[in-house]
Amino acid sequence: MDFLSPITEIVSRVIDCSTKHLHYLRKLEKKLNKLNEKMEELNEIKSDVNNKVLAAEAQLMVRTSQVSGWMQRVEAKRLEVEQISLEGTQHLERRCLNGCCPRNCWSSYKLGKKAVRKVLDVEELKCNGVFDSVAENPPLVVTRELPEVTPIVGLDSIFDRAWNFLGENSVRIMGLYGMGGVGKTTLLKRINNELSKRGSDFNIVIWLVISKEVNMARVQEEIGNKLGLSLSNTENIFNLLKTKRFLLLLDDIWQRIDLVSIGVPLPSSQNNSKILFTTRSETVCGRMEADKIIRVECLNWEAAWTLFQEKVGYKALNSDVDIPRLAKIVAKECLGLPLALITIGRSMASKKTCHEWEHAISVLKNSAAEFPDIKSLPYEMRNLTKLKYLSLRNQKNITTYEIPHGIITNLLNLEFLMLDVKKSEYPNGSFEIDELWCLNNLKYLEIRFFSDSKDVGKFLNYHKLANCARKLSILTYKDITSLSLSASSSSSTDLCLGHLKGLENLCIYDCSEIKELRLNKETIEFESLQRMDLINLPKLIISWDANNLHLGSHFRKLICLQLDGCGAMVDLTWLLLIPNLQSLWIESCNSLEEILSGTAYDQNTTFLNLQFLRLKYLPNLQSICSMSALPFRSLNTLVVHESPKLKRLPLDLNSAKNTLQKIGARQVWWDGLEWENETIKTHFAKFLSSPF
Repeated sequence: MDFLSPITEIVSRVIDCSTKHLHYLRKLEKKLNKLNEKMEELNEIKSDVNNKVLAAEAQLMVRTSQVSGWMQRVEAKRLEVEQISLEGTQHLERRCLNGCCPRNCWSSYKLGKKAVRKVLDVEELKCNGVFDSVAENPPLVVTRELPEVTPIVGLDSIFDRAWNFLGENSVRIMGLYGMGGVGKTTLLKRINNELSKRGSDFNIVIWLVISKEVNMARVQEEIGNKLGLSLSNTENIFNLLKTKRFLLLLDDIWQRIDLVSIGVPLPSSQNNSKILFTTRSETVCGRMEADKIIRVECLNWEAAWTLFQEKVGYKALNSDVDIPRLAKIVAKECLGLPLALITIGRSMASKKTCHEWEHAISVLKNSAAEFPDIKSLPYEMRNLTKLKYLSLRNQKNITTYEIPHGIITNLLNLEFLMLDVKKSEYPNGSFEIDELWCLNNLKYLEIRFFSDSKDVGKFLNYHKLANCARKLSILTYKDITSLSLSASSSSSTDLCLGHLKGLENLCIYDCSEIKELRLNKETIEFESLQRMDLINLPKLIISWDANNLHLGSHFRKLICLQLDGCGAMVDLTWLLLIPNLQSLWIESCNSLEEILSGTAYDQNTTFLNLQFLRLKYLPNLQSICSMSALPFRSLNTLVVHESPKLKRLPLDLNSAKNTLQKIGARQVWWDGLEWENETIKTHFAKFLSSPF
């Protein structure tokens, strides 16, 4: 009977295999129901885990990678089960023999097999859905090291003082202040990087650049990003930082910033957190309620000389036996200012002759040295008591906003001064217009006012100072309503320019409330005025009396006049008071109808010296003058553009003889002009060209 044993074993295995596969084929509906039940149980577990995760994230914790991965796998499995359930429903609906037999046994077999295996997968996910913790505190980088900065010789002592502050429990907020370019940012970066190298007790160190145009929304977002928060709002930042010992490093603050409003807790003895910031103003240190303030001074001579030699280089310094001596003179002229030493040192690295070094010394001693990156004046400039020339006009970033109080009052030998006066946001620490009063040796002054009428009024009341003014600009004022060219006025709202007897250039720009400029018998004689620009003065009219034509002698040197955006002017007959006018530019004066009104003027002398006449964007201009023609004995260029109502030019065959070079206008406008005869039109047509 031994020969039957193998046969029996084979039959047994075939039966077992068939039973297994028949199991997949039988009771498909029951298998699908079981799969759906298990999936519902898994979804309930997932929902519980998700609720725990949301609660933890509300406490600013971060879900663990294990939980995150498990939830992703559950979601993927849910989609697979839904697909199997859909296929199973469709399969069951297509059964035959009253639902007892599948129409496609092979398809039913495969579906049953999938359902059984998915039940096992779901059971495994249920078992894996038990976690000791679903979230943890976010990992924080204590200090992010910043790109290496070149150390500045001589700042070690200030670094040590600032570093020691970090260990003083009584000091919560500290400010480093000093002029631009003195090394404040370098110090702050060095502190940050030393914390990274040495380690510290702070849980986190945050570095931020604030800058002049502060944007608190941007600052809040940067803090949130550095804390690893998905939502950088005030509540989230506060809830995280209140549990941490943090150090906030803020570079380049220009005004008080309200850190509490964006969620930063105030440092205290309880949280042991600290704030360290840099600024150019000691006043800002006070407004930030700093417990300790350190002034970053310019370098002493030894450190300055070392830095200067480093930037010039060995080769240039030793190219001539006399250059080291000359180099020391140049370095001393930099007054210990690191940025000046670096900038000038680099520029002198290629200078290898004594002549070039002597020229540099001459420039530095006799004129305003130009340091292109400097944004404020060093306080040490007060020591330049022999300085005669100071020009800040080419330093686009420097206005009186960045001139520390007390510098100008020390420069008593100053003879030439150019500066802009802006209203300071920090009035206790910067320049005041009264400081100019002590400059008794001043001979030449160029000044632009952007502040308020009080500063202009003070300036004009210092008669001796006003007499030194050669160029005056009054810009963007809203509180000046009238101007008078007399020395005094009965009206308190008048701004009297009568003491500017030496003035050569006058510009009034964008003063939208000025309604009147008075020229009357009280007008003083402007012996030196050569140019006047009246721009964007929409309400301005010129008040004058035709009986005062003798005032023409008061403006005999005025040769250039620009009127732009003076929308209230209807005529410009007062131009008769300017007998030697050479250049007249009239643009965007929308109400202007005629330039010279009436006939009360001498045809032979009007515009006798005028060389350039430009008329642009004058929609209502109809006439230059009532005369049929003017001699225009000096006219070189006439430009007319976008002035459609001007149909006649006061020209005849005797006008602009031998002087005219160009008539700039569009052909279509030219073709519409009215002429006394065709001969005149043909004569002037040869000068026609583009108005641009």
